[in-house]
Amino acid sequence: MNKFQSMVQAIIQEEKRKNDPCWKNYEMVGMKKKNGKEVPNCVPVKKESDLYESDEVEEGNAFSGARQDAINHDKDEFKVGDKKYKVTGKKEKLVQETILRKIIRSMLIEAIYNGRKVKLNSPSSNTENPNKKSKVYVDSGKKVKSGEHKGEIKAKKVQFGDPNMRIKKSNPKRRKSFRARHNCANPGPKTKARYWSCKAW
Repeated sequence: MNKFQSMVQAIIQEEKRKNDPCWKNYEMVGMKKKNGKEVPNCVPVKKESDLYESDEVEEGNAFSGARQDAINHDKDEFKVGDKKYKVTGKKEKLVQETILRKIIRSMLIEAIYNGRKVKLNSPSSNTENPNKKSKVYVDSGKKVKSGEHKGEIKAKKVQFGDPNMRIKKSNPKRRKSFRARHNCANPGPKTKARYWSCKAW
C-alpha cells in the first residue's frame, strides 16, 4: 500500500467514525438483532496505527513528503534540512490532502431520505412537526435497495426537543440539571433523540 492509498484509507476511517451512530471509541460495523429489533453493531475502533502497513508511510518521512510537494508544485528540486535534491523518477501529482478530505467528506456525509439527498449529523429547526423543536438526519445503517439511489446510505430522521423549552446551557445549574436527568454522560447512539438533546445542552 502506497502513501496515497494509506492517506485515503485513514481519512475515510476518520470520517466514518464522525458519522457513526455509536459512542466514543466505537464504530458501527453493520447491524445486529437485539430484543427482536435491528440495532447498530458497535465494535471498538482500531488504533489509527493499524491503518498503515509499514513505516514508509509514517508522517515523519520528510524526504518523500518534500519530494511529493515539489512534484505537486511543478518544481525540479526540493530541500530537506540543509541538503538539496533533484526530483527524479516517476513524477505523479497527488491530490492535496485538504481537497481530498473535502471530496471524501462530501461522499460520506450525504445520504438518501425519501428519495432526496440530505446531510447527515446536521441538526436544523423542525417545521414539519409542531411537537418537536429540531430534526437531524443520521445514518440508519442501511442502504437504499432500489431506484436511482440504490446502494447509497439510507438516512433516518430523528426529531427531538420541546418547542416550548428554551435551551439555557449558558446557565451552569440548568445545564447540569438537564444533563443529569437525561444521563448525558452516556447519551446512547446518534439514532436516538436523547443523543441529540444532550448534544444541544
